[in-house]
Amino acid sequence: MGVGAAVIPAGKGEVVLFNLPALKAALAGEAADIHPLVAQRILLNGLARQLRGAG
Repeated sequence: MGVGAAVIPAGKGEVVLFNLPALKAALAGEAADIHPLVAQRILLNGLARQLRGAG
């Protein structure tokens, strides 16, 4: 999957993820573009939001 950018609303601003393949690589410990702990937090926040919506 290739994605150019993803925009996430955050408070009064936005978080822009320019390269989601870099997120996958960071989770696999292969990339320095996104710190692995930040990548985990992004993933867990997304999953938590989905689980709250499904409950």
